[in-house]
Amino acid sequence: MTPDELDHKIAEDLMGNELHPYSTDTGFATRVLEVLHKKGFFWRLDSVHDGVICTLQDIKRKTYQVRAATISLAICEAALRVSASEKTH
Repeated sequence: MTPDELDHKIAEDLMGNELHPYSTDTGFATRVLEVLHKKGFFWRLDSVHDGVICTLQDIKRKTYQVRAATISLAICEAALRVSASEKTH
């Protein structure tokens, strides 16, 4: 998925169709974390030798974890996993 496609999907699924460069701008990516936190998700970011790991966990301890090259990308990819999971339930 290209950054543009990822941004559109994040906007559509989580951010009320408010389009911003979520996958490339850390400031906008943290807005995604704020929305997920309000939905009951806890989050954690860990630096690793080749990037960042974003971990999202709901109140039932269901965990979503993604490793990516940047903070913004890790947040967005993890958020999309949450969104996809919510759609199937």
